[in-house]
Amino acid sequence: MTWTVWIADDERIQREGIVRHVPWEQMGLVLAGTAPDGEEALRLMRDAPPDILVTDIKMPIMGGLELAKHARTLNPRLKIIIISGYDDFEYARTAIELSATAYLLKPLYFPDLLNTLQSVAAACEEEARLEETRLRLQRQMEKSKPLAVRQLLRDLLQGRLADPAAASAGMCEAGMPAEAEYVIGVLQTDEPMKAGKKEKESGDIRLAQKLERLCLGLRWSASFWSDGGELIWVAAAQEEQSLNILEALRSYANIELGCHLAACVGAGIRDPFAFAQSYLRAAAELSRRAGPGFDETILLGDAQAINKESPVQRIKAYIEARYAGPITVEELAKTVYLTPNYISNLFKEQTGETITDYVTGVRMRHARTQLADPQRKIYEIAESTGFNSTSYFSVVFKNMYGASPKEYRETLMGRTSE
Repeated sequence: MTWTVWIADDERIQREGIVRHVPWEQMGLVLAGTAPDGEEALRLMRDAPPDILVTDIKMPIMGGLELAKHARTLNPRLKIIIISGYDDFEYARTAIELSATAYLLKPLYFPDLLNTLQSVAAACEEEARLEETRLRLQRQMEKSKPLAVRQLLRDLLQGRLADPAAASAGMCEAGMPAEAEYVIGVLQTDEPMKAGKKEKESGDIRLAQKLERLCLGLRWSASFWSDGGELIWVAAAQEEQSLNILEALRSYANIELGCHLAACVGAGIRDPFAFAQSYLRAAAELSRRAGPGFDETILLGDAQAINKESPVQRIKAYIEARYAGPITVEELAKTVYLTPNYISNLFKEQTGETITDYVTGVRMRHARTQLADPQRKIYEIAESTGFNSTSYFSVVFKNMYGASPKEYRETLMGRTSE
């Protein structure tokens, strides 16, 4: 890189000597200009502040120290080389206060000036390198921040953050305002059967972008797509605000994307550790109601109801939200703070079926819904509904519905084409 240099010196011979004796190009320097006094130098360098200023300390109209002070405001990283015929401590002290790079005495010894310029140019190079490194790291951090925010929200919504200090620190790092009221929404589109994979992906991107634009006036907002194809939305907003946003989003989905939008949003909550229950309730309610043609926003009741739900209700909500992964009775017991044996008996008593059978039923229901999408492979559906084996998935499906997944899809497609 090259660095620009300005020279301010009222002694013409010395000024011209510097111009003549410095191998500018060889040293990676460009002479930007010269001036006989500080005022003229400052006026001329305003449009293009230099990287390096070489100035005599005593000049008419405006001296070198005053020039250096004003020039530093034009370029905070300006390197200043002071030349003085006065071996005076006060001048030197002022130069130090201005963070002058060097203080050279007259008569000027040109080898010293060349060495100083070389050192200053090297310092400019090092600063530029460090700044580029800083900017690169900043860009990397900005690029990775959305991923970090999504991971934080996943942890909060899945109840994986048990430490209040860690939760608070994570929310602070994500820019989430403390003590704010948050709403948690779960959104799902009802795509037309004719929509292909590319069209659906494009629609999903446009929907998320529209939601982001609608939330620009909120204190904080973020959204991400879940593994189950739902758009999860967390925002620092009042209930009325959230409903207005979702109504605008629904209109956009209907008119611009040609699809229905089903949404469930929980009442405003302030405790980060209530995020998980609010999300589970919203996901369960949406799963229960959503279906072909469903186009409505569901606002759940008072947030205090989260703590009033029965253990069986909370277990059902938990299963609805996590059916795609492994679920154990021990894991369910921890979510409601009861023993595995107790919840197994309680669940059977209140629902008439075992937890295992209920989990299977939920998975099969979601599998039937996904089979309506001809773009999805059966092994993909098996994996997304919690089955590690496609063959076992097919056996369970046939036992429950009397037809294999393939046969069920063929029957479904046949009905659709009629």
